[in-house]
Amino acid sequence: MNFTISSIVKSIIFQNLPFPVHAEYVQLVALRNYFGSEQNSWNDCIVVAKGSLIHPFRCTTDPGIPKHPNPKGIAWLSTGQVYRFQRGLHRGRPALIQAEPFIIDRYPPGVTPDSSTRKVRDGPGFFTINIHDAFPVIEDEVNGWSAGCIAIRRKDGWQEFLQLCHSGRVNHRPQHTFPLKLFDSTVHHSNPNRGKKHE
Repeated sequence: MNFTISSIVKSIIFQNLPFPVHAEYVQLVALRNYFGSEQNSWNDCIVVAKGSLIHPFRCTTDPGIPKHPNPKGIAWLSTGQVYRFQRGLHRGRPALIQAEPFIIDRYPPGVTPDSSTRKVRDGPGFFTINIHDAFPVIEDEVNGWSAGCIAIRRKDGWQEFLQLCHSGRVNHRPQHTFPLKLFDSTVHHSNPNRGKKHE
């Protein structure tokens, strides 16, 4: 974590939590376009909320530019939706994976949701859309590290993110599923980090 969240954005996050705040329960909020709206860039933010504390991490919630795109269209998680993830593996590495069928949007390669191109709604189904690390990626472009997944570069706190999620408890027992709400942060103008290049 190498940036701060303003008090206004904190308020927005707590207003958008899928469930009431609980001291031991982990919830996730993803802010699409938090640092900018360029596609194929690490310009989004995922926040781990546990009790009254929040922990932000730079990520992508958008697909990159895959070498072999799905002929049905590239998968995008829909803003305003609540998705539930669980512990699991992504390509053999620890991750949070789909815990239930998702409804997603599909767009042609290179097309973004803010364009005039009509989306294709797909689902509910299991699409292998997970939350995972991008390792050992060092470039500034997402490219094939996401075909619709939420990806966090390891240097941007993947281990800390995973440890926070694994610290969640439900009735004093380990938490196994994690709700995530995704929204588009371009509708808010309170981010002092917007436009900053990734370090």
